[in-house]
Amino acid sequence: MHLTCQHISKSYHDGDDSIHVLQDINFEVAAGQSMAIVGSSGSGKSTLMHILGGLSSPTSGSVCVGEHNLADLSDDELAKVRNQYIGFVYQFHHLLPEFTALENIAMPLLIRGVARHQAMQEAQQWLCQIRLEDRAEHFPAQLSGGERQRIAIARAMITKPAFLLADEPTGNLDESNGQVIFELLLELQFSHQTALIIVTHDMNLAKSLERQYILQHGQLTLCP
Repeated sequence: MHLTCQHISKSYHDGDDSIHVLQDINFEVAAGQSMAIVGSSGSGKSTLMHILGGLSSPTSGSVCVGEHNLADLSDDELAKVRNQYIGFVYQFHHLLPEFTALENIAMPLLIRGVARHQAMQEAQQWLCQIRLEDRAEHFPAQLSGGERQRIAIARAMITKPAFLLADEPTGNLDESNGQVIFELLLELQFSHQTALIIVTHDMNLAKSLERQYILQHGQLTLCP
């Protein structure tokens, strides 16, 4: 399966002025591959990630997830495609504070309609994979920043997505915890053959992935 981005542009209007955030962006990534998008703050990296994940629409161009052109889908169909094929990890974990670590990980399966006992069983297996099995009944406020981010990664991966989109996943962590999170992403990408797209400002991290792109002045350029 491929995620294909063709001629993506995104503009905003400010009065009579148009602000061009993204301009004619094209690339393709297959399940099992990895790539980094590097750019400074305000370069449009997060805007691009939201478009890739169907959370925002481009001004022009198309994003296809397998045979699904996201622009052709209804809201319900788009939600199903995201739940089935796409996992998200953000700079901030976005865990639900009133649910335990185990329940947070299980949430995408519960939304899909999986029986609660099965969803919890799979969530427990993921807790073991991320080496936090002793934190199952802890709430997000009782976890460290690095632990919360590992829970967020497990939540994103529990549906076995073909594509994992990670938007500055280490940006809110110190260097040591950031390295742990980055290595975990690479480990899971390899073991589950998920396509990994990471947005980062850190070229040193980006170089660990197969391809590196620079997003600058709205244009995406493949690094040699």
